[in-house]
Amino acid sequence: MQAYEEAFDGFGLKVAQILLTHDDLESRQRFLNARNTIFTLLQWRVVPIINENDTVATEELKLKFGDNDKPGRPDLQPGGRRPADYPHRHRRRLR
Repeated sequence: MQAYEEAFDGFGLKVAQILLTHDDLESRQRFLNARNTIFTLLQWRVVPIINENDTVATEELKLKFGDNDKPGRPDLQPGGRRPADYPHRHRRRLR
């Protein structure tokens, strides 16, 4: 998280880590709660860093699910946009 904080600090943005499991995305209520949290963070100009919650994702670990990519669903982002689609004024070249 420190690397994310340092990288986004150059843009004047804060970051927040969100830990999700597959179950969080399968349950409609939990999905909506996660989505609302993400939208609120974005409104506050806080960049959500979404990762798999490995400490409670024991079933996924049994199924070798742990690539950390599945929870990052594009429809959790406004309009289904990827970060690369956001206006250039919010991006800066990182070295």
